[in-house]
Amino acid sequence: MKKSDDAVKIARYISEFFDVYAPNFLTTSGHTLKSYRNALGLYINFLETESVTPGSFSRHCFEREKIEKWTVWLKESRNCSPETCNVRLGSLRVFLEFLGSKDMEYLYLYQEAQKIKRQKCTKKKYPVLRVMR
Repeated sequence: MKKSDDAVKIARYISEFFDVYAPNFLTTSGHTLKSYRNALGLYINFLETESVTPGSFSRHCFEREKIEKWTVWLKESRNCSPETCNVRLGSLRVFLEFLGSKDMEYLYLYQEAQKIKRQKCTKKKYPVLRVMR
């Protein structure tokens, strides 16, 4: 398969994910759908910083090494908190699960993404609320 064929297939699956699959089978929440769009948009922005153009999209763009670099990019360049990085990673995993279900040759991408460890988050302490009687 030519690289351009791979780029077209992935672009078509991205459109199908946002237009059909996510709103009909994952959630009806506008906020969750927006979160999926933001995560994938940020991932594409990151790929552009890595000199990947839409025409050179390939399965290699979604491999574990790139995703791990992306999480570092989110944290360092965009100053995202560990919690935000984990949400973005989760959204990307949902897309990769869909991608693997549509085409078996992409299934390994989801399996690799599942092995990426979530970032450690600091536990927030909330003050105890006392009920006055």
